[in-house]
Amino acid sequence: MPLLDIQLARQRNPPGGLRLPPIAQHRLALHLSGSTPTICRATQRPFTRVRGDIDWIPATTEGGFGASVASATLEIRIPAALVDQVAQASGLPASPCDAPRHLLRDRQLAHLALALEAGGAGDGLFARGVATALAQRVLQLLAPGRAGTAAQGDLQPVLQYIALHLDGNLALDQLGRVAGMSRAQLQRRFKAAQGMPVHRYVVMRRTERARELLAQGELAPAQAALAAGFAHQSHMARWLKRLA
Repeated sequence: MPLLDIQLARQRNPPGGLRLPPIAQHRLALHLSGSTPTICRATQRPFTRVRGDIDWIPATTEGGFGASVASATLEIRIPAALVDQVAQASGLPASPCDAPRHLLRDRQLAHLALALEAGGAGDGLFARGVATALAQRVLQLLAPGRAGTAAQGDLQPVLQYIALHLDGNLALDQLGRVAGMSRAQLQRRFKAAQGMPVHRYVVMRRTERARELLAQGELAPAQAALAAGFAHQSHMARWLKRLA
């Protein structure tokens, strides 16, 4: 299967608005910066990106966002013909969504994106294999009716609440109320959508926030720990080491 001219580029996004006009290729954007409060240009819905979050902008669809701080992304443009070929071979819908999707978090997809960048988007066997796996993973994540996709949509309020309240109460009972689900439903759907338990996701986000605060150097470590939602400095240090 030909690679069909996949294009990759690291983008520096200045503060302000960014319009992404419709193009013939699908776009996958892997967020490479820290916590970035963002507003979707299409829906005006606010959300917060962190490192590893993924946006998917279907071909012929306009995208874009507004953000008050600069950020960096790895943008991969994937020809629609390649996605169609992979969909046909795997029995998945070729057009899983018709609007931009935000806050996708999938370790396998992020790993494939970085592997494709590291290997270069040439027409070698490695690049073709990685590109095919990447397209297939996107189709799996966004296929209508799949449990993970449904849960991802249901969880948008919870993901946003977590991003905005890292230093507050993020107990399962509270998050369940935000989601309008029982504690058991939340745990089940969250793991299906995010690939990890709620607690692990919260700790990961708090660890990312702690790293940002420590890098800025404006707070003492003990203060940074509390601002990121950790009980104390040693609690933060333990997780920073574990998730290094």
